[in-house]
Amino acid sequence: MTKEEVLRISPREYDDKTADQCPDFSNGDFKVRCGFEFFCKDDKNCSSAVRRNNTAFVEFPDEYGNMKSYIADVCKPDKECNTVQCQSNSDCLSNKCMNNYCVSNDLIKIEKCEDLFERLEYVHSSRTYMHCGNGEGYACGNDPECSSYKCRTNICRLQNRNRKNVPFYKTVIYIIGSVLLFITVFCALFYYRRRCYRKNKNSNI
Repeated sequence: MTKEEVLRISPREYDDKTADQCPDFSNGDFKVRCGFEFFCKDDKNCSSAVRRNNTAFVEFPDEYGNMKSYIADVCKPDKECNTVQCQSNSDCLSNKCMNNYCVSNDLIKIEKCEDLFERLEYVHSSRTYMHCGNGEGYACGNDPECSSYKCRTNICRLQNRNRKNVPFYKTVIYIIGSVLLFITVFCALFYYRRRCYRKNKNSNI
């Protein structure tokens, strides 16, 4: 898939789906919805990730044109890591294996795209959408630079993906309730001011 096609995916269409109901380009369900996770070598070549043993794997053609599976996740060299180990640089999508773990490589541009969850508190709603940026473990300067939209201490962090969208009917109920509450308060204030006005008018007669 191309990056443009990935960004056109509408995760909301796959709410409340189980793994067998998710499309082929999904990397499974998160108990509450289908998940989407892609790694892109460039704008024309993106591959959906498959997770095994707490590790994301993607397939891309090697230098001979044969499809090969690569470890897409990266670890910090000085941190304990629980992903699948690599034996050589060629095992890693980043093309950098250090101490048997794939690590980030600033010489190779790898972009990650994933479904993001955003809660809209003011209207008691939520939305999910696709966002591309640096993957977990890569350097960042602000949230938008990360695919997870979560930059902490200049490193992209993992987002909490096991969250469910607020159903549309609940949003409608919340909005209607808020409008009715506003009308009730407005009418009460109007009635109170009108009553006070009449009382003052009668006292002046």
